[in-house]
Amino acid sequence: MRILSASLAAMNGGQAAFPHQDSVALGTISFSNESVGNVPVAFKYLGSDMVRIEVSLPAGTRLMIQNGNQGFLQAPDGQVRTLQSYNLLAQRISHVPQSSFVSHYNTNSMEVLYFGQSVVQNRPADVISLCFKQLANFSPVMACKFTKTLVSVDIATALITKIEFSNFAENNSDASQCIEIFFSDYRNVGGVMIPFQRATYIDGQPDSATIFTSVVFDVGLQASDFAVK
Repeated sequence: MRILSASLAAMNGGQAAFPHQDSVALGTISFSNESVGNVPVAFKYLGSDMVRIEVSLPAGTRLMIQNGNQGFLQAPDGQVRTLQSYNLLAQRISHVPQSSFVSHYNTNSMEVLYFGQSVVQNRPADVISLCFKQLANFSPVMACKFTKTLVSVDIATALITKIEFSNFAENNSDASQCIEIFFSDYRNVGGVMIPFQRATYIDGQPDSATIFTSVVFDVGLQASDFAVK
């Protein structure tokens, strides 16, 4: 608890809670398994659990929307795939780590455990394990299974440098992939620290790399932009 409290204060400009309501981050993303090169991407969020990611591919826009525990993925050809709710329980605003699942650490329904030290991006880090121990419609065991998240906090800077969680198969909740998101190139934006680079790995293999060129807050996004089909 002490480590996460100090980390969020360091990343939020001394404030305990993230001080902004919405955000738009623009940049480019590249995918290891796709030969499209660097393509434009927009990450948007509103509140604590509404996320919209737009990837501008040559064939059209790939869209992901999450609104609470509901969400969908729309391919450039317009085909829509509903996302499983159990994969959304712990996934939040990943381009602003301090406003992600981590921000719930001090609630009564959260289990917080010290997981030890590790080396992340060649720097020592404290690792904290988080999971919901109470969730409606889930047993405590299943609630923790679907939401367990490992957060790595750089010992020297108190910045979050990695978040790790599981993504479960849509047709088999016993099958999962390990998702790791590494954060770097932190910059001060509006008094808070934001990582302008992130790299995602799936089961230890590179999946995507994102470089942001701009991050702005409180632009007046509307809930209608995050409507679930």
